[in-house]
Amino acid sequence: MTSDKLPAAQGLRERAEQLLQKHGIAGQTLSPEENQAVIHELQVHQIELELQNEELQRSQLELALALERFSILFHKAPVGYVVLDKDAMIQEVNHTFLDMIGWKGRKPVGRPFFECLAPQALPVFVARYRALFKSPEGKKVETVLHVHGGIDKPVLLEACVHEQPAGREKPEPVPQLFLAVSDISARRKAEEALMESERFARGTLDGLSAHIAIVDEAGDILAVNSAWRAFADHASCTPGAVSEGANYFLACQGATGDEADTAGRIAQAIREVLAGRLPFFSLEYPCHSPTEKRWFQVRVTRFPGQGPARAVVAHENVTERVKATAALASAKEAAEAAARAKSEFLANMSHEIRTPLNGVMGMLQLLKLTGCEKERNDFIKLAYDSSERLLQLLNNILDISRIEAGRTVMVQEPFSPVELLQEPVLLFQGMAKAKNVTMHFSADDGVPELVTGDAPKIRQVLFNLVGNAVKFTQDGEVRLTLTYARSPVFPDRATLAATITDTGKGISAELMPEIFQPFTQGDSSYKKQYAGTGLGLSIVNRLVCLMGGAICLESAEGEGTTVYLSVPVTRPVSKETSPPLATAEGAPPRRYRILLAEDDAINRMVAVGMLNKLGHQVTVAQNGREALLLLDAQPFDIVLLDVQMPVMNGVEVAKAVREGWGGRPDMPIVATTAYSMNSQCDDFLAAGMNECLVKPLEYDTLKQAIGRVMEAWEKGQNRIA
Repeated sequence: MTSDKLPAAQGLRERAEQLLQKHGIAGQTLSPEENQAVIHELQVHQIELELQNEELQRSQLELALALERFSILFHKAPVGYVVLDKDAMIQEVNHTFLDMIGWKGRKPVGRPFFECLAPQALPVFVARYRALFKSPEGKKVETVLHVHGGIDKPVLLEACVHEQPAGREKPEPVPQLFLAVSDISARRKAEEALMESERFARGTLDGLSAHIAIVDEAGDILAVNSAWRAFADHASCTPGAVSEGANYFLACQGATGDEADTAGRIAQAIREVLAGRLPFFSLEYPCHSPTEKRWFQVRVTRFPGQGPARAVVAHENVTERVKATAALASAKEAAEAAARAKSEFLANMSHEIRTPLNGVMGMLQLLKLTGCEKERNDFIKLAYDSSERLLQLLNNILDISRIEAGRTVMVQEPFSPVELLQEPVLLFQGMAKAKNVTMHFSADDGVPELVTGDAPKIRQVLFNLVGNAVKFTQDGEVRLTLTYARSPVFPDRATLAATITDTGKGISAELMPEIFQPFTQGDSSYKKQYAGTGLGLSIVNRLVCLMGGAICLESAEGEGTTVYLSVPVTRPVSKETSPPLATAEGAPPRRYRILLAEDDAINRMVAVGMLNKLGHQVTVAQNGREALLLLDAQPFDIVLLDVQMPVMNGVEVAKAVREGWGGRPDMPIVATTAYSMNSQCDDFLAAGMNECLVKPLEYDTLKQAIGRVMEAWEKGQNRIA
């Protein structure tokens, strides 16, 4: 009999004995009928027992299958399971937990659970284990498992206590701690990512200069950035009035004075945006403090997407932008005013150029028609005066362009202050007399005979100022005074001061702030009384500034004008020590063989006529190549060379001569040019020319230039070879 049938046989025997005792026949001899009855009943019980045995085997099989399913569920569960005793010794674990800690293939039963924990987690877990074992229900503990051969892993432990029933080996129930271990690495990463996202969002908000608040439908402030917090703490008279947790609508209702209207508009706009009736709202408003003028711009936008309605309220300080916009508008207005002034200048320039040009052309036509010698001379004088006026106009334009380009050349030379101031007096004496204007000149006794300074520019300034005084005065006087003051600090420095006072029409208060601006005139209408381009005082002011001096005006309309001028000079130089000034006065005239290279027929006629009047022998070339051929064919004493010519220009001719063409590399060369910039004349001198004359040529200027160049050449000076 197999071992699994022994219990069934034993049970059958016991039931049989119980049956015999029941019938009181145990140990007695039974009749055949009684024996037959007993046997029958025993057989019935045997069949029942066999049926029960089959049921038992079926139950045992189901239990084995259930245990197998439980084992599979236990070991393959998504979380780890650990059973511990009161000393934290491992009683049982599932495979999931072993995989968590890298103990696959190891036998954990009987080992302390603390071996499974990371070192940093041990103190906390040990401290809490006893309390957890006593009252685990609903308790959860986060800790860190030590992963063998890997990275430590954060886990969540969920605990419950179960008492193991008493048995043969353990007569009393034994409590055990059941732990469900969940890997929370992904959750931790998600939490860290969320925290980083929140830090990023907070950092972004705090990094913005705008004051930003998040407001809900009730107007409660849910969050603010640091700029909002700092401004609210500084500006709010009620602490916390617009901080987190406060109600923005109530804060707006509490605004007073000029701010009440703006605050009400903003609060209403936030309600409209939150309700979806406005896509956004923007408003620029003043928010001045006791110490400064400030402007802000508020923008209100709604959170996108579904969910509770939220609005972003951003107040940005736009003070600098408002100021820049105002400055830009002012600059635009100034530019437009300058453009209008330049347009008026150009229109006036056309008038100013055509007026003397008309005089020149008209006088020349009258010369052609008249036969009276006196009348012809008058016409010639008037034509020359008109041409000088036209030349002065061009010089003014060039002066202002030189100054603006920073190409003005400063000079220092000895001069007589008294004589320099007398020059404009003598020049404008005739004009003043014709207008019944008296001119007075006086100089203090302390004014030295000679000083050193930029005489040409001082002369230009004085000519302009005295000319204006005479031009704008009718039937009155013009008074000039000259003073001199030494520097109390530097013994070799001094200030030369001139005062020009007239009794003329004066300057209006509206024009005074702009009087030194270019293109500015007192009258720009078609009915203006006085000619001019509006450049004179601008040139004067800039030249005085370049010399380190100062100029200012006192004037009132109808009461005349006083101009105060001061320029720095250096200490007086005695006449004996001053450098001698070259002069041809008294010297006998010299006659030279002159080669004139000029492509323009009229300019050629003018130059030939002047040179013939001076007694020179003139040979003419119409371009640079002809000039070189003539230099190679016949001797000359000096060359007058136009710079801009066809075929070969003057610079190319000069370079060829200096390189030996014609056998005279030291040939004196005088450039004649319509280019008037100092830098351009410097370029011509650098190309090998001895002097530069700017057209239009004047008789005396031409005479002096030829005399200087030839005198220097004959003395062996300024020779270029």
